Amino acid sequence: MIHSLLDSIFKIKTSLKTTSFKRGGLFYSYSGDYHCDCASFFSSLLSIERPKLYKDIVGEAKYFKSYEFYDYVRNHFEFKSHYSKLEVGDILCWRKDSVPKSGDTGHMAIVIDLEMSTKKSLRRVRVFDCTKTPHACDTREQSGVGEGDIFLQVNSNDEIQGVRWSDKIDKIKRTQIIAITL
Repeated sequence: MIHSLLDSIFKIKTSLKTTSFKRGGLFYSYSGDYHCDCASFFSSLLSIERPKLYKDIVGEAKYFKSYEFYDYVRNHFEFKSHYSKLEVGDILCWRKDSVPKSGDTGHMAIVIDLEMSTKKSLRRVRVFDCTKTPHACDTREQSGVGEGDIFLQVNSNDEIQGVRWSDKIDKIKRTQIIAITL
């Protein structure tokens, strides 16, 4: 699946005509128009590339939310929580501890490059995702699908403990972040 996710990113990048952040927006092919949020972006990718897994996660719903994907992954997959275990093609995900009735419930992104330095507690990770607020060094001017840099906070045991959204935001969200390889 790693290759199909990376292939999907290539198809999206080469076909991209329009994009924006749209809560619950889905796409069913790589037509060039991608109007979604992070969870509906992954719902769309999995419905195209891994339809059985997609149905297992969503059940009767149209798409899954970030916290639902996170919970599913924790219960059904071997996941990674150490920075040194991350690989290009992994899906990073986290959830809010208290899930709101509407709005963001967490986030999901595909790792496309990793900083190899182990000397810093904040490590740069290039991701491809859908967001309403761009990351550092982002290909997006505004919202939608694209790639940018986030910064993962790592403790002395190499465990990922938080995320800094971009270099323009100083706050580090402290939460458990996990990654899976499909």
